Amino acid sequence: MEYPVIECRDLTKRRGGAPVVDRVSFILRQGEILSILGPSGCGKTTMLRLLAGFESPDEGEISIQGRTVSGSSVHVSPNHRNVGMVFQEYALFPHKTVAENITFGLHKLEPRERESRLAEVIGLVKLAGLEGRYPYELSGGQQQRVALARTIAPRPVAALLDEPFSNLDPGMRREMRLELVSILRGNGIAAIFVTHDREEAFAIANRIGVMIDGRLEQMAAPEVIYHAPATPFTARMAGTGDFIPAEIHDGLAVTEVGDLPFISNNGAIEEGARVTLLVRPDDFQVAPREDGPSIVRAREFLGDATVLDVETPSGAVLRCRQPSHSAAGLGLGAHVALVPETTRAFLAFSAS
Repeated sequence: MEYPVIECRDLTKRRGGAPVVDRVSFILRQGEILSILGPSGCGKTTMLRLLAGFESPDEGEISIQGRTVSGSSVHVSPNHRNVGMVFQEYALFPHKTVAENITFGLHKLEPRERESRLAEVIGLVKLAGLEGRYPYELSGGQQQRVALARTIAPRPVAALLDEPFSNLDPGMRREMRLELVSILRGNGIAAIFVTHDREEAFAIANRIGVMIDGRLEQMAAPEVIYHAPATPFTARMAGTGDFIPAEIHDGLAVTEVGDLPFISNNGAIEEGARVTLLVRPDDFQVAPREDGPSIVRAREFLGDATVLDVETPSGAVLRCRQPSHSAAGLGLGAHVALVPETTRAFLAFSAS
């Protein structure tokens, strides 16, 4: 029988009586990269620390390859779980060289095996020639590579990564992201990657778990999280979007910006029901019109596009991504209409 690499069952951790991780359950499969996406303070890092063994849960269980490592009567120490963790601040030993940092967890190997594994990992993370340097002599990207190399050197069954790219500039973040995915998948290492950056989560993961207030709101493939979010919170975490009120009539959602096709996020919606529709910035075109019913309240020129905040007659504000040469001016009237090429159905949430 092949067990999941990691399995959590109703994992709960409290601080001051309040849950910071609240009945979290999921499995991590062999070779899978799972992203946990959520805002700061939602419990992502605490969950990783529970998985790594740095903290004990108040309730629930954690199993690694079928062996219970945390539960009501057991707590296996971090060094006996065979999982590696890359910390947000890398946590390198400042007084040790690159080679010494990487081989720190390989003390059980014979010297020849240790040197062989060091050379292999150095090649994987592209640090050849830097073995004798100290962390302060390295760039941020190089330090991140050392932290990753130290994590994978002992051949863990899983890697836990706590926002490892947060200290890198945007260009380096993308480069390291691509390298990380290549290394993890090339070596068949399962991983849990926590972040508040949705672009990183979508670029890296086979599945995404959206977390809020210690709970997993939804866990699914990236495409499902984006196109079929289970809740408005998941919808907002998955991408820029707004919600507009609508009523269902003759199979369409009737709104102040047009009659739109829709699908329900949860079961059938009756005729005449009031709902809210999820819309994205690319769904609408904005035409300047002196007597237009809407008003441009904000305008951001981004080079390749212009983003407009448009207030509709009801007072709702829609973010609309337009071509960079859009003529809609700040404070002027405008008409908002569905982009003609749009064929998708809009996700409808039943109004509470």
